Parts: sequence; structure tokens; C-alpha cells
Amino acid sequence: MADKGSILGGADLQNIQSDITTVVNGGITNTNISSSAAIDESKLAFSTMTGHTHNGTDARLITDNIVALLSTTAVSLAANADTTIYTVPAGKRCILSHAILVAGADAGASSTIAIGQNTAETDFLAAHTLSNLDAANDAVILIPVPNTTPLKGKSYAAATVIQAQVANQSGGASNTLFLFGTLYDA
Repeated sequence: MADKGSILGGADLQNIQSDITTVVNGGITNTNISSSAAIDESKLAFSTMTGHTHNGTDARLITDNIVALLSTTAVSLAANADTTIYTVPAGKRCILSHAILVAGADAGASSTIAIGQNTAETDFLAAHTLSNLDAANDAVILIPVPNTTPLKGKSYAAATVIQAQVANQSGGASNTLFLFGTLYDA
């Protein structure tokens, strides 16, 4: 029995030896780690089913099977053009949910934007007139609006290039489009 002072008894030494053996043999737990410890991520094992992706060099949020920000792209409303805003990664499929356009300046009275796969830029979002974007930092949420029949979405295959198509341009060139959707395994 320890004397709670400067002399360690046999039982104390046995407990210390047992603790060291447990840690050295991989039995470390949360209670063994200080909250201020700077442990390299590559030394830890993580659940790949929940939370984050951990690969020893970075940690990023899992974007599969959740609605997430897929891209942030500058889109000019000063010229009619197709702008690539996202390409579906290999081995994945993508269902778009919505986009948010933040104006860099007045979008003008006639600028429209449509979103969809390359060569069919309206298959997700038909052309929407942006006349209500009157000043820098005005924003619109672009989402197909269902009626009584449920809205049918698109599931884009890997390597599908998704574009925003500007037509009838009359606005500024410094706008930002945030695209949201869900990725899942093909």
C-alpha cells in the first residue's frame, strides 16, 4: 500500500509497470491522452464510417450521402457563356439540390441563368431571370420549384460536367455561384 508520499510500494510499481505495458502495446485510450497533446494524425486510427475522412495528412468533412457545398465558382453576367461549375468525381453520382448566386453588382433587367449538364444546361434548373439582383451582395437561391407532382431530380454520372449557362447578359462580371448537392457511390 502506498504512503501517498515519497516512497512507492510494490503495488505502486506494479500499477505503473502495468500502465506502461498497456500504453506501449497499443492500449491507449482517451483517458490516457492530455487534451493539449499534439499527436500526429497518422499515428491514430479513425472510423471510416462516420465523421471525417482521415488519411494521415489531412482531415476533411465527408461529403458523400449528405447535401454539401460542391463548388464555388465565379460566373459572369456580363457575357452570354457556359461556365463549368462542377465535374462529378470518378466512381460517384451526383444529385444537385440548389445553388446560391451572390451578385457582384446589379445583374441587370434581362440576365438569366440555367444550370445542368454540359449540352443540356437546363436539365436541373431552367432559365431564371435575375432582375431582382439589384446591388452587390444581393443573393438568390436557385432551386427547381415543385408543383403538385413531385419534382424529378437528375442523378449525374461520374465525369459529367455541370455548367451554368448565362444568356441575355446585362449584369456585372464579379458574381459567385455556390452549388450544393449530394454525392453517393455509383
